[in-house]
Amino acid sequence: MSSRRERAILALARWRAFQEKLAQRSYLNCAAVVINAAGRVLETEAREASTQAYCSAALSRKPIDVEKWRFANGLAHAAQEDAEQSRDALAVARFKQDEALKAYGQARACNGVVSRRNDKVRRDSADGREKRSFDRMAEVRAGRINGGRHD
Repeated sequence: MSSRRERAILALARWRAFQEKLAQRSYLNCAAVVINAAGRVLETEAREASTQAYCSAALSRKPIDVEKWRFANGLAHAAQEDAEQSRDALAVARFKQDEALKAYGQARACNGVVSRRNDKVRRDSADGREKRSFDRMAEVRAGRINGGRHD
């Protein structure tokens, strides 16, 4: 195997390792976004529950204060919209995380293929050098170097 081919495979191995690291970083970033989105969902759902409790408390009081009830209902509606938006954002983040995981798996597989090929090329090259060295030593022992015979 030529030295040029070895260098080309080594360059490809470095490139694939770089692509794998980028895909891994992208996946980890997506995982962090999912964690943040899940936290936001918990916050908005808690706020939604508290505003609904406030709204139902405003309805249970006698006499009903219409302005207070409208205010509580507006808060509950806004909290419900925030919770829906945060759940949608979480779904999008999970989808992107799944896509990033697939891309990372593919990049890892490609890197593994090139890495195994690089290892095989290195082993074959080392084996070839060892065989040439052995042949050279055998020729020296046989005295065939420089055309002389040394028996």
